[in-house]
Amino acid sequence: GGFRLEHKCLIAAACNGVDISVSFEGGSLQRLPALVTEQGVLHSSSSIARYIAGVRRDTGLLGDSFEQEGEIDSWVCFARESLEIPLCICCYPTRGLWQGSTDAQKYRDSALSEVSAACSAVESRLACSPFLCGEKFTLADIAVLVPLQQSAKEIASLLGKFPRLQAWTKACGSLPAVSRVVRPAPAASKPSPCTKLDKPPPKKIKGCAPPSGCEVLPGPQTFKSNRSALDQLCTRRFFFRPGSEIYGGVAGFFTYGPPGCAIKSNFLQLWRRHFVVEEQLLEIEDTNIMTSQVLTASGHVERFNDFMVKDTKDESKFFRADKLIEEVMQKKIDEATNDAAKTEYQKVMNQADGYSREELMEVIAKYDIRSPETGNPLGEPYEFNLMFPVPIGPSGNQQGYLRPETAQGIFLNYKYCLEQNGNRLPFGVAQIGRVYRNEIAPRAGLTRMREFSQCEIEWFVKPTDKSCAKFADVKHLTLLFHPQAQQLDGEDPIWLTLEKAVAEGIVDNETLGYFIGRVYLLMRKIGVKEQHLRFRQHLPKEMAHYASDCWDCEIECCLGWLECVGIADRSCFDLNAHAQATKEDLQYRETLDPPIVRECVKLSKQGLQDLMKVFGKKGKQVRAWYDSMQKEDPTSFGFFVERVKKAGSVMVAVDCDTNLEFTPSMLQGTETENKKITTLRYTPGVIEPSLGVDRVLFCLWEHCYYARPAEGDEKATRGVLAIPPALAPYKVIILPVDQRISRDARFHDAYRVLRTGLTRRRVAYTLDDAASATIGKRYARNDELGIPYAVTMDQTTFEDGTATLRERDSMKQVRVNLQDLPELVSQLCLGLTDWDECSKRFPANSQ
Repeated sequence: GGFRLEHKCLIAAACNGVDISVSFEGGSLQRLPALVTEQGVLHSSSSIARYIAGVRRDTGLLGDSFEQEGEIDSWVCFARESLEIPLCICCYPTRGLWQGSTDAQKYRDSALSEVSAACSAVESRLACSPFLCGEKFTLADIAVLVPLQQSAKEIASLLGKFPRLQAWTKACGSLPAVSRVVRPAPAASKPSPCTKLDKPPPKKIKGCAPPSGCEVLPGPQTFKSNRSALDQLCTRRFFFRPGSEIYGGVAGFFTYGPPGCAIKSNFLQLWRRHFVVEEQLLEIEDTNIMTSQVLTASGHVERFNDFMVKDTKDESKFFRADKLIEEVMQKKIDEATNDAAKTEYQKVMNQADGYSREELMEVIAKYDIRSPETGNPLGEPYEFNLMFPVPIGPSGNQQGYLRPETAQGIFLNYKYCLEQNGNRLPFGVAQIGRVYRNEIAPRAGLTRMREFSQCEIEWFVKPTDKSCAKFADVKHLTLLFHPQAQQLDGEDPIWLTLEKAVAEGIVDNETLGYFIGRVYLLMRKIGVKEQHLRFRQHLPKEMAHYASDCWDCEIECCLGWLECVGIADRSCFDLNAHAQATKEDLQYRETLDPPIVRECVKLSKQGLQDLMKVFGKKGKQVRAWYDSMQKEDPTSFGFFVERVKKAGSVMVAVDCDTNLEFTPSMLQGTETENKKITTLRYTPGVIEPSLGVDRVLFCLWEHCYYARPAEGDEKATRGVLAIPPALAPYKVIILPVDQRISRDARFHDAYRVLRTGLTRRRVAYTLDDAASATIGKRYARNDELGIPYAVTMDQTTFEDGTATLRERDSMKQVRVNLQDLPELVSQLCLGLTDWDECSKRFPANSQ
């Protein structure tokens, strides 16, 4: 009654940079020598595509029982770890099909949708390749499409929409490619998608001891207990409020008030210093509105969707399916009384982001998840595109969208930024700006907004070399990681040094590891507590099809673990997509010094003329295809000739509309010559740290807020926002101790001295001369704004020219000369000195 799908499938793309030869003995993998060619070209005669497509036919490795299916995964692991070759397998499984399933038909649409998306991605890469054999795909890696056996005709029909892919798969002898069905042994019960593990299972390693002070991971109870008071503070002091509030407001839009706006501005300045200045990034500012062509090429128009469910009896109530499941599972975890149940719920919650439509339906049915507001049943999940459409021009005929991310603006201007950087690689481009996503159910304050701020970096690297010289600066850091293996088993995160995480393959490469470390240092610098900061790896089904690895920097808050920064290896997907759509050359040209000499096969002048005659009117397209191949890589035509001789005939897409068959007899007029290779061409890979500013601030305020116990005759506790001075809306508050001082003309003279000194040093300050309130109350109301220092003038100030400098968190005070105060406050805010040093240098205030 049930079945499962295995890896025997259509090969849709190949990896770049390796010549593979394979030897088998007794059906098991014995050795895998590999040679990285100087040009970084995959030898078509022994390509990975040929290896996987023919492995069962040629070696019997994948026999009827399929017991040795893991050999392919072992090969990839060997290639990545032993040979240090940056490979990965991108699998497009037919989600929703697991062992024991009795109804395959209902998953067909989902399967075809996934195959179509994968084919589209590969077609994009093929369009950037001048030929189809000896594929130079700039690390497109290995993409495996798994169609349903019952849908072979539909798959073949679907492939007809992708002429380059169809021609190439014919050349590989892999069309159509249909998965074999393996009948499993009867199962006692139908497994849930919540417990399904993708093959191969992610690598699991043992963590190390946590840093000092992080032995225990406290939960978010403290944050939850403080949230109500913090919300009241943010509203009362106008850190932020709902947008258009006097009209009732609209969910998902917020206005920052003076203190909130100042803190946000200071954070952006700190981010710029931390990344743009220290990493020597180029910063751009692109448009908020993008044309549909841009976002169609990037895949956003088709795939930037979330699954939504509606209340069946009240369709005005709808919810984002994965978030609703996470909330229900968290509640079940809190109420569970045994470890087995907690582990099960944790697995479901961990995988909710990656569930397909069918898996979401199964989870909702299994746990009887209902509308949280009414208790009514929920409808079936359906996709909802998150972009805001915008008509452009008076006629409205040109379709545009508010940008859903700032990254695409960087990719569109990569070519010009490369020129600005002197055509040197690696380099990075940064952008800060507003982005727009039509969230299904915006709520929880700043955590799920429809308009928010993003800080993004696109770091362009050579795809076959993602080493990083500066990784040595961060490799010693011990971070809290939540790798795939621990998530899938419902286990807790583990502490690892970055050095071990990269060495063990948990983090894919040094450049990705370096930016994880830099993000960690930024979070600690702004005041995020270490024991509430972790890095979670995307699960296989959650990860974008083009990404080789992706981690989220998550901060624990009142809502649990909240994703605030994404650090992803996006490979070459975006640049390839835009190159195909615009026909722009976005490849990087690396000059070889010294050059290398290679024996190259080419057509003689007469041989080229004869080949063009064979194809008649299409001869010009053949000539253009041949010239393009010679320009891209002079060694590639030799590999193509070898492929044709071995296969007998090869279909090639010589341009977008023309597929031609080549046979050995057509390629007789060849000759060889030694050619000096001076340049390599490839599309750069991309490492992307993407930070959501508003979420970081939401978590930061929770981490920095605490309630100071009431003193004396006070009835209520006093809230304190202990944010670092670098982020504070004002660095110092200036106060007269009482009304007598504020009315004295000498106070205004002293204030003028302070104001001039602070302004020259660019230290933000404010004055609180509402002396009707006691000095204690005025300290308290400025503590809750996060102002780190207070200068208080009293009668002694007029006598000896000194004033009291108070520190917010310790509430200790010292006496400092007015002339010295601006420089001292500036040094404190810049971190050039600290309060302990000040306490030693200046006398304590005796009053």
